[in-house]
Amino acid sequence: MATFDRFIDPKTKERLFYHPKRQILSTEDRKISYPIIKGIPRFVSPEFYRQSIPSCKDEVQAGRSFGKKWSHPRNRSLGSKEFDRSSLEEQFWQCWDAHLWKTLNAFSKMLKGV
Repeated sequence: MATFDRFIDPKTKERLFYHPKRQILSTEDRKISYPIIKGIPRFVSPEFYRQSIPSCKDEVQAGRSFGKKWSHPRNRSLGSKEFDRSSLEEQFWQCWDAHLWKTLNAFSKMLKGV
């Protein structure tokens, strides 16, 4: 278990004390406390951690779609479309040209110094 002996209250700047049985961090007088959820101190209102009930079918569908999109690996690699390839190629040559120019410039300065 992580140690919780170095936390301070973000609002009052008072030291917070760990209470393992209750899984909270609180000020010494226990007037202010914060829950520890799955080992992580939560410094915001507990309402943010409650499951909200979607108000319409569209919200439910949007949530499912978003979840599905991010749960699957990408189905294409970078540069698999012609536009991506041409854009990446252009970026590569711009970087290469800049590097080559710097190298040649440094080389010509070196030759002038000889």
